[in-house]
Amino acid sequence: MVLRVPVYRISEPHHRRTCPLPTSPRTAAYAWLSLPMCFTELCSIVEDVGKSENEGIAFLELECDAVPGIRDLLLQELRERIPSVENALSSRTLEILLELNDIAKTIQDLAIQVDFWEYAFQFLVEVKHRSLRNALERMPDVILFCGSRSEFAQELINSNHTVPYILQSYIDWDRMGYDMEANGEIFLVAPELYIVNPHDL
Repeated sequence: MVLRVPVYRISEPHHRRTCPLPTSPRTAAYAWLSLPMCFTELCSIVEDVGKSENEGIAFLELECDAVPGIRDLLLQELRERIPSVENALSSRTLEILLELNDIAKTIQDLAIQVDFWEYAFQFLVEVKHRSLRNALERMPDVILFCGSRSEFAQELINSNHTVPYILQSYIDWDRMGYDMEANGEIFLVAPELYIVNPHDL
């Protein structure tokens, strides 16, 4: 489970298209949609909710079990498409749910396939100011190095040049790594975890 979207029971159904969320909306939610889920199941749930005149889906109260930045970006995008905070079903309900489901599936796949993906995502969003979709699309381009800056400098030089073993101890690898970090060639995202291609992102 990556995203959770609440389903509400509205006490006054004749206001269902304009009624704002309750003061404490989470106390009114009686069910949650846990995304991602299969397309057929999602469509079935939306259809069932739509049969009731006093039920709706509150997109702007969604929760995210991944990094906080994802929820913030989702809410920002949703607010652009839903001007007011409302819990009424509309023709765009399924469209938005399918989009959220697709995003949740992408996040779930990244969590399985990419180590430390959350740090790379935060870098793309907070440092590079990428949109949610763009950040998720650029994730495969991020190159992470687990280790100290001196270890990265030594590995980089040794992979491109032949340095005689007798000279290795005379090279200040940490100073070289420090210069790389100061110049923005590498970017520290967590203790001993660097993005080593920040300029390419």
